[in-house]
Amino acid sequence: MLAHGSLLGIDHFPWLRYATIIFGVIGVELFFVLSGFLIGRQLLNVGEGTQSIPNFWARRWFRTLPNYYLFLVLNWALYVYVLKRPAGEFSLLVFSHNLVTPFGTVFFAESWSLAVEEWFYLLAPLLVFWLTVVFSKNRKFAVLGAMIAIIITCTFARLGAAQLINASIDSALRKIVLLRLDALAFGVLLAWLQRYRARTLATLARGRWRALGAVLMLAAAAYLAMLTDALAFFAAPMDRDRWLAPLLFTLLPISATLLLASAQAAPLQARAWVTLQSKWAYSTYLLHFPLLLLILHFWTGPKSAASVVLAFGGWYVATLIGAAMIYRWFEKPLMDLRMRFAPL
Repeated sequence: MLAHGSLLGIDHFPWLRYATIIFGVIGVELFFVLSGFLIGRQLLNVGEGTQSIPNFWARRWFRTLPNYYLFLVLNWALYVYVLKRPAGEFSLLVFSHNLVTPFGTVFFAESWSLAVEEWFYLLAPLLVFWLTVVFSKNRKFAVLGAMIAIIITCTFARLGAAQLINASIDSALRKIVLLRLDALAFGVLLAWLQRYRARTLATLARGRWRALGAVLMLAAAAYLAMLTDALAFFAAPMDRDRWLAPLLFTLLPISATLLLASAQAAPLQARAWVTLQSKWAYSTYLLHFPLLLLILHFWTGPKSAASVVLAFGGWYVATLIGAAMIYRWFEKPLMDLRMRFAPL
């Protein structure tokens, strides 16, 4: 929200581009790791044989696809009838718009991260199932082996792609699906540790590991700031960055994993608000950018620092209200339906 909201004032306050890139990149990486951790427990069930792959897919798709297709239609209407811009391609229907090629669409631009999620949902349980044959005597290692394989493969694939692809760091190394599946794999590893190696997870939660996570995150932020200052994040990587930029997207999920491992429960007085934001998070993700585009389209007058802050506040509140309504009357009924057709 901070990253995208900064677009409200970036034309008049160029320094906001640092917030746009640094908060945006780090925020998505935290989201990937957290998402992998939350669905990891279901992948562990697949590895143990207590949950079927069709059940896993049904639960994930009931949760994500109805809202996605609703907003695909709403974004199409917004672009065609309000913004008067070209709408999306057929590839958005099957999440193939950034599967193997650099992400270049402006329409529904935020959907690139959901494409990473959806392909992970599809492919990860298949790999886990295949490895249950290899680890038939100790099936708990199937998920561990699958995640390690994904992390190693994606890391070397990014390094190779950076030497070959003449596309921007953002559109290629950050947003091509098959180069980013490892971001969720780190979160699944955390879920694996929670179930099978609780002592190891407790060790990662200690101060020195938390400090290491913070240092690595700050190092990543500093490198992102350097790329931003040189306007290099949206350009093809230079010789030095062809090695550093691919590793950035390994460093970020590692630091996010260490920070998540040491995360504490929210204070009691904040838990109700945290819970509400959690429930609305998916609808917030889908709604906030169309609302932002509407504001940017109609707000053509002069901007001051005060007006940018007021616009940001109004947009933020409107997004939360809209997300709450969508959750209450669209998302939640479908989640209840999921429990009937795909019980855990």
